[in-house]
Amino acid sequence: MSSREIAVPVPGGSLAAIDYGGTGRDVLFAHSPGFNARQWDEVAELVSTRCVSIDLPGHGHSTAPVIPGDEIWRYLVEVIDHLGLKQPLIVSHEMSGAVTLQAGRQAPERIGGLMFINGSCACSREAMVTAHALWNGTELRELLKSRFSLELPVPAPDAQTYLRDLAEKISGDWWLPEDVPLPTPVLERSMFDHHDGTYSLRPATPDISVFYSFEDTPLFPCADAFDGLELQAWLVANEGTFEPSSWSDIEALALRHSNVHARFLPGGHYPQHSTPHVIARLVDEAVAELDAAATGGRAAG
Repeated sequence: MSSREIAVPVPGGSLAAIDYGGTGRDVLFAHSPGFNARQWDEVAELVSTRCVSIDLPGHGHSTAPVIPGDEIWRYLVEVIDHLGLKQPLIVSHEMSGAVTLQAGRQAPERIGGLMFINGSCACSREAMVTAHALWNGTELRELLKSRFSLELPVPAPDAQTYLRDLAEKISGDWWLPEDVPLPTPVLERSMFDHHDGTYSLRPATPDISVFYSFEDTPLFPCADAFDGLELQAWLVANEGTFEPSSWSDIEALALRHSNVHARFLPGGHYPQHSTPHVIARLVDEAVAELDAAATGGRAAG
């Protein structure tokens, strides 16, 4: 599959998007905080319809200003409108699920459906507030700096040496099994060259923390926000993840709402790397359900 990079203009800068091509209903991928659009390469190569992946603000090649988590949904709508995506299925991972949930509530007419991977927001408001506080904590931010060289210039004779050493350092870390290394394109897209013989990774840890900044409103990302969601939603969960919602939370939410569907998969927190074929199959199935419903076929299930 050939791909091309697109810059989507937004106030103050641009959002970088990768268009993988393809035909049929559009699929828009949103990566987890700390990563970038190339997190979805392996899945997009296997999905049978058109796929687009974006760098969220402060990440990858995007120059858009970082804004609070409960405003980032506006960037998703900007991408949908600029690229002419027609009611895409938005596939999100980890805390980008909170952003896409708000997009589904704020702009449902632009979106076809939502798929949340290990970021379902299916738990209580209190549990989500606790999770946000953890990710905003100083201790975790310092851990991210030391493990991934975020904001920390690291001397290296050249970019390839820096990337090789970094890949070896984090191999088997952060919920990726040792035999599933973080793909090099993901690291390359996050690399920042200081042009003084040192390199570091984007984003800055304050930019990650912004993703966990949400006002306490009826749209706060938690199980309650699904009460007004009209779109079809698929909640995909694995064992051993950062997902603050338990499997029982996800099942209970699906039982309360006919438009919410629970899927449990084996594996760890990053199935887009460890089992991309499984995620691609789920995406294709969701797209088929949405297309069938749009043409008067059976409802999603």
